[in-house]
Amino acid sequence: MDIQRAKEILEQFKNKQIAVYGDAILDRYVFGEVDRISPEAPVPIVKIQKRQDRLGGSANVANIIHTLGGKVSYFFLAINPSSLLNLIEFPYHWIYSEYKVPIKERIIGNDHQIVRIDEEQEYQMSQDTLDHIETTFDRELFDSKPDVLILSDYAKGCMNEDVFRNICQNKAIKKIFVDTKPQCVYMYDHIDMLFPNIKEMVTIASEMSENDIDTAIRRLIVARTSAIMLKKGAEGLEYYDKDNCISVGAIKHPVFDVTGAGDIVIAVTALCDGICSITEAMDIAVHAAGVSVSKIGTSVVTQQEIINSINSL
Repeated sequence: MDIQRAKEILEQFKNKQIAVYGDAILDRYVFGEVDRISPEAPVPIVKIQKRQDRLGGSANVANIIHTLGGKVSYFFLAINPSSLLNLIEFPYHWIYSEYKVPIKERIIGNDHQIVRIDEEQEYQMSQDTLDHIETTFDRELFDSKPDVLILSDYAKGCMNEDVFRNICQNKAIKKIFVDTKPQCVYMYDHIDMLFPNIKEMVTIASEMSENDIDTAIRRLIVARTSAIMLKKGAEGLEYYDKDNCISVGAIKHPVFDVTGAGDIVIAVTALCDGICSITEAMDIAVHAAGVSVSKIGTSVVTQQEIINSINSL
């Protein structure tokens, strides 16, 4: 991509209004040094040097948009939002519910993840919470009129068919982009873009009784979505709609951690929507994702880091 064209696109991010809703997650990191194995069991002993909390799940998507210069409105459920509010630096709408924000704690020794500890509880949404979601969306989206609504569904319980039905009835919403788990795809229809990774797409194809993902993708485009952005990891991105299939290869960066790379792709694609071609959006997304995976843990990227990545080619 021409560097001047990239700068022109990135400059326009400030004019984009994106709304984000989905499962909020707290990513917690414990960084330390390993220099010996425990005599009690064949496991490394980590001497803790620092602890750090980062926004994860849908909160990470909102944070990426904010860091890249877009205007974001973030909607999330929580029984106690304090762990997130200490980290959020952009407009948010907290909706009270019994949802306890899951914590994914990663132990990092000598820059390598040793183990992940997940703390979460099963969540079932009440009718009161559903009503509060609808009221909040009706009020806030009418005011902000987002260019794109991103639904970041990690299958933790904050999305269900009733929530999606209410969202679709909101006339302030122009486009809906969805990143979800294979078991939740059935909830969504008439969306503008779906963002599965290659492993998820294989699972979706299997559940559709299809032997190949290309056929499954074509069926999804007929039945549920106008387009699909397939995240293929080290192979880059593939975009499908009823007329096109476009491939853009990944940018080679040292890979330390792929956590959150998918969040980067949907955030960048939403910011680019309406201001450049889908191929240009994919070019910027693969550069942003390449920068992200070169960092340890859930990470955001800046416009300057994207420009530096493009310049390095």
